[in-house]
Amino acid sequence: MMNEKKIGNQRNKKKIGYSLIEALVALGILLFGIVPVVTLGAKAILFHHRASETEEAARISQTMIDYIKSRGYDNLGSFTTSSPYTLTPTGSAFTINQFATDFGIPVEMVLFNSKGINLNDVSFYLNIKTTKGNLKDYNSNTDSYTDPITGEEDKSSVYSKDLIYGQFIFGYGKKEDSNLTKRKTEMKTTFIITPIENWK
Repeated sequence: MMNEKKIGNQRNKKKIGYSLIEALVALGILLFGIVPVVTLGAKAILFHHRASETEEAARISQTMIDYIKSRGYDNLGSFTTSSPYTLTPTGSAFTINQFATDFGIPVEMVLFNSKGINLNDVSFYLNIKTTKGNLKDYNSNTDSYTDPITGEEDKSSVYSKDLIYGQFIFGYGKKEDSNLTKRKTEMKTTFIITPIENWK
């Protein structure tokens, strides 16, 4: 009788031991299956965040280029940012006071807001150069250009004037002194302004 009890207790202990091992194996299999799913989800969220940042940076860059182009060809020339432009909080939006001053735009008209980027960690750099552009068929014998619309030669045509090339650099994120914007991540956008793009 005593022996039967001992044997029964030993069997119960073995069952408990097996149950614990089975539970640990099941937990291991569960973790092995869940970890890749969680990692993939985290990477997807990070990818989405970076895509949103890039899209927002491109949108703001294009807005800034539009501000510059709005000054008109005759009011622009070679220009290089002496130090990166930074944004100033103004109520619920941000302004770029020095940029507005440099390009003769009222400060209250250069307003920014963003959902995808922290504008406290943003700065801009701008480089504009004028260069001779042969837009259409230069004739060195008569020192004239052929107008692409009328086909006539014209020495005073807008096509003989300089082109304005610009590069706008949008910087965001942590500070990085080796970059022009002094920010870690930079997006560069180039643009051209021709004499035709002049606001009268």
